[in-house]
Amino acid sequence: FVDRLLVDVVSPEFVRQLPMDVESFRAHQTGTCEKAKGGLWSTWLPKCHEIFTRLPPVPINGDADAYFRCIATQISTQFRGLVRDSLDSYVTFFQAHEAKPEVDAHATLHLWGTPPIFTVELASDVDGSVSFRPSFEEVAREVENVLDNFVAAVSGIPRVEHSSQYLAGGLVTRGNRSLEIPAVDL
Repeated sequence: FVDRLLVDVVSPEFVRQLPMDVESFRAHQTGTCEKAKGGLWSTWLPKCHEIFTRLPPVPINGDADAYFRCIATQISTQFRGLVRDSLDSYVTFFQAHEAKPEVDAHATLHLWGTPPIFTVELASDVDGSVSFRPSFEEVAREVENVLDNFVAAVSGIPRVEHSSQYLAGGLVTRGNRSLEIPAVDL
C-alpha cells in the first residue's frame, strides 16, 4: 500500500474527464477512497493478521508490551503516510490551478496552463441578477468534504495495541465486519 492514495487526481482516466461537474468530482473521489479503504480491510488487514498467526512474536527481553507498542507505532506511521501522501497529491493538484493575478484584455496571452477542474454555469435569476451555479461556496464545500472523507477513511481500522490482547486472541467485530485478529484496539 506504499504507492496507493486515498484520492485520484493524476490518473489519465481522471484527467480526461476534466472539467467535470462538482457531483461527478465528489463521486469519483469517494469511489477512489472507498476502493482504497476496502483494500485496507480486505488485503492489508488479513496480511497483518497472517503475520501474527503464522509467526507468533518472540519479544526480546520478554517485554511483549514494548514489542506491541512498536508495532502499533509502525502501523500508525503507515496510516499517517497514506493520508499525508494523499493530502500532498490533492493539494498539489489544486495548486496547479491557482488563478493568475494578471488579466489579458486582448486575449493574446495564454494564462491557463492546466485544464479547468469544474464546470459552472452562469445563470440569470428571475430578478435579473446573475450568479454562478454551483456557487463558489458550494464548490469549496465539496472540495473540503472530499478532503475530510479521505482523512477519516483510515479511522476505525483495527490495530495492534498490547500483548494482553494478543494473548487473549479472539474474534473482533467492527460494525458488520468480523475478523479474527490477535491484538486490536477495541
